Amino acid sequence: MTFDEYQKKAQETDIRPKEIKMICNGFGLIGELDELEEIQKYDSHYALGLSYEDDDIIKEVGDVCWYIASICTELNISLDYAIEVYNENESKGFEVSDMNMAEIFKKVYRDNDGKFTGEYKYKIIFYIGYLLQLYLDQFCDIRIAMKQNIKKLQSRKKRGKIKGSGNNR
Repeated sequence: MTFDEYQKKAQETDIRPKEIKMICNGFGLIGELDELEEIQKYDSHYALGLSYEDDDIIKEVGDVCWYIASICTELNISLDYAIEVYNENESKGFEVSDMNMAEIFKKVYRDNDGKFTGEYKYKIIFYIGYLLQLYLDQFCDIRIAMKQNIKKLQSRKKRGKIKGSGNNR
């Protein structure tokens, strides 16, 4: 599955009203990244370097990818473009460690009327490129996670369970 295919299929399951998509998906991404870090920190399988093709980490990476795809769609960019931005600018001294995504989203809504323009948009695109290029690949094959994520979401949509919470609905 290509990034473009994934992004299109992911949007078929994003049912939030347009006016709240960015804020919901921004904080959703932050939450999923926290869950992924917890798995990395505490899961003995991960610490031992064992495969995750059928485990929770694939689900979490897929969830992170869904939020990324939704944010990119709202910014009118592709996932591949985010990677390009990261690769072109990483060597210029702009670092992911300089960013706090929650702070960026807060500032956009507090200071910029919810508009992701200029530096705010650039930082988010750079960060997403980093996640896609380096971070997520350390956990598993990102394309497998995307494929399983779409399968899960299409099943939920078909069963009318797209709303709600919990992994196994």
